[in-house]
Amino acid sequence: METKHTQGEWVVKSNSELCWVESKTHHIATVSFSNESNAKLIAAAPDLLDACKRVDSLYSEVERIVSGEVLEMLNHVRNAIKKATT
Repeated sequence: METKHTQGEWVVKSNSELCWVESKTHHIATVSFSNESNAKLIAAAPDLLDACKRVDSLYSEVERIVSGEVLEMLNHVRNAIKKATT
């Protein structure tokens, strides 16, 4: 998957009037000083995206396992319970 956003760590900088987000090579965004929380959220965006991609990748792996071996084991357990109780 091609990454289209500015690479690298994004950091929050500020002065008495503004907060801004930048990477080592680019200005990303400027927000009013009263919205420093928004600037922090913007700065975290690449890390959040990376975390989501990792969860998505892990979910795909878990889905494969659950749909295969785990489901087969659950069916075996259910059949054993049925055999013991009916």
